[in-house]
Amino acid sequence: MAGPSALPLDAIVLADIAIVLVAGAALVRLARRLHQPPVIAELTAGIMLGPSLLGLLPGHLPDLIFPPQARPVLATVAQIGLVLFMFLAGWDMDLRRLRGRGRR
Repeated sequence: MAGPSALPLDAIVLADIAIVLVAGAALVRLARRLHQPPVIAELTAGIMLGPSLLGLLPGHLPDLIFPPQARPVLATVAQIGLVLFMFLAGWDMDLRRLRGRGRR
């Protein structure tokens, strides 16, 4: 099992966020070359960094990259990101297109 890290928690969290952003951006560039939507690349990056793929590799790689003490902070950052995403999706919604849909 991986031992406790000598790095402060903020450095670990910032490094983890950077890993997620870089992986997502790299796969988005690849997806654009393959004429695929960016959301497919972002979902693929999430799957690759999660236990579905990263957890299958030998060793304790998930615990080294995303240590347990950083996971609550990362979960909070993820929740804030989700709330902002939902807010922006609602902000861009055209309510005139929705008004006639409920009467069908």
